[in-house]
Amino acid sequence: MKLLIIGGGAIADCNHIPAAKKILGVENLVLAEPNEIQAKKLKEKHGLLKVVSDYHTALNEVDACIICTPPHVHNAIIKDCIASNKHILCEKPLSPSSKETATILKSASKDLVIGMCHSYRFFANRKDIHQKIKDGFFGDDVKITIHEGMPSGWPTVSGYCFRKEMVPGGVLYDNGIHTMDFALWCLGKPTKIDYSDDIAGGLESNARMHLTFNKGNASLYFSRTLELSNTIVVEGNGHKAVLEVYDGSKYILDGVQIQCTSDGVTQLSNFLNAIEGKEQIMCPVEEGLSVIKLLEQCYAQRKLQIIKPEP
Repeated sequence: MKLLIIGGGAIADCNHIPAAKKILGVENLVLAEPNEIQAKKLKEKHGLLKVVSDYHTALNEVDACIICTPPHVHNAIIKDCIASNKHILCEKPLSPSSKETATILKSASKDLVIGMCHSYRFFANRKDIHQKIKDGFFGDDVKITIHEGMPSGWPTVSGYCFRKEMVPGGVLYDNGIHTMDFALWCLGKPTKIDYSDDIAGGLESNARMHLTFNKGNASLYFSRTLELSNTIVVEGNGHKAVLEVYDGSKYILDGVQIQCTSDGVTQLSNFLNAIEGKEQIMCPVEEGLSVIKLLEQCYAQRKLQIIKPEP
């Protein structure tokens, strides 16, 4: 299996390149990065054997691609990868336009694996809570409350998430994607949406969302200017679970700490195994598309106000 990583930003540097080297070996890895300085830096840092400036030149020699570019060019790259019959793992957010993405995906062969990098699904504690919700442990009226936020400090190379010409939104589009995915993963498609943020001609920095589902509701709060509690609270059927947003190893259930054991499945191993038919992709692209559709619905009906997260 030979892999092409398209885009050499922070997520490729910190996550995808090290993971690919560990599983596939550096000889089966190609990086495409148009910025000469960044390409040289990553080649030297990770000992890469092949780095190209244009991903098109490497498509014919690989089996699969991981798209790590800013999202405003995802659709064009997905289209090229599909045309070359390459399996795809795409970083979040999927794209700035769900309609355009849906049209592109129609041309994909049924044999292609196309997945999303909603990496928090691989957290052992979230897997556990997700399964408990599905099994009815929290009953038929589940309440999810998530506060996620801190002053932004991600070492972005492109700075795309703060550039209005490159993204359709701010904190919801960037930070909120994983949390929205968790709510949809656990509770399905919402029947009602209430959304507000503090946009004022630029990009929103604080946002609040309340989602109603057939079997529960979710209240989500996001900030990239304030330090929030960064917790996930799941309640129902007399039970209460509390998870830390960035800790995947444990949670508190009814006052007792539960230590979770990882099943060893990683984002990349899941993708590669799905290509070989050994398991299902953890987050298929259709579910990433659902998150973008929800985001678009929120922006279409947004209420403008100062956001103060509830206690």
